[in-house]
Amino acid sequence: MPSMTDFVTDLRQGSKGVDIELGNGVDRKKIEAMAVKCAPGGPGCKSDCCEPEFRARIEGIEVSGSNTQMTMHLLGSVTVAAVSEKMSRCDCYDEE
Repeated sequence: MPSMTDFVTDLRQGSKGVDIELGNGVDRKKIEAMAVKCAPGGPGCKSDCCEPEFRARIEGIEVSGSNTQMTMHLLGSVTVAAVSEKMSRCDCYDEE
């Protein structure tokens, strides 16, 4: 079963946080559900890949684009290195 990292084409540090570029047929509904779970006030995921201190630095999560090319914007004081490390152990994408 694919994980979100299978769809990542680029991670970039932006002025407001980290942009995660996704492609290759990523499922927008799954990405949007993941954004709701991981956003401030969200329930989080069963894998609990993001510690409370990391989640506290996320101010919001936005999704833009289509199923062929999408961007998940993690807004807040997060870095590419931290986001990459969290994503490497995250299985929220396929969580129901």
